[in-house]
Amino acid sequence: QACAAQGASLAFAPSEEDNDAVAAAVEDARENGDDDTVFWIGLYSITEDGVDYYYWDNVDDEATWFNWEAGHEDDTDSDENQFCVAMSGSKKHLGEWNDKGC
Repeated sequence: QACAAQGASLAFAPSEEDNDAVAAAVEDARENGDDDTVFWIGLYSITEDGVDYYYWDNVDDEATWFNWEAGHEDDTDSDENQFCVAMSGSKKHLGEWNDKGC
């Protein structure tokens, strides 16, 4: 909602090529080499019958390509409901995704 109010939307990275372009922009935007920065992308999950489905919010299309950071898809050990997705800005995991609480 905050993005839409400013005439913007969250990043859309439905393919490896698009994800690489967003990751390059993230790398350029990283302030002072802060290695813990994450950037929200427009991917969210809906759970139906115990299965997570992921959708792009700007087109409402189901995601078919993913770039999860190892061990970070659906962090069920967390107490936080993690329905939104962020992209890592760290040098080690640049462009990789992690589900997070909205």
